[in-house]
Amino acid sequence: MNKLESLVKEFKENQNMIDMLKNSNDQLKHEIITLMGGNDTLYIGVYKVTNKLVNSSRFNSKAFKLDHNDLYNEYVVNSKVNRFIVK
Repeated sequence: MNKLESLVKEFKENQNMIDMLKNSNDQLKHEIITLMGGNDTLYIGVYKVTNKLVNSSRFNSKAFKLDHNDLYNEYVVNSKVNRFIVK
């Protein structure tokens, strides 16, 4: 196995571990919320745990584009980003 293949293999293994940890944390979060029993804030040892509904406002650019395409095109900014993927 050459250096590049070894690095790609290690990268993919790390990516898989990150995914597993995210899934594990999602399960832990769900269990913690269940055990909180409807409380929005609890103090557990040195930890403060909160689970609150938060209102947020987001700009609906798709609807704006449909309703005001000329303004949308006037203010839209195109950019380039690098996308790195290992499958």
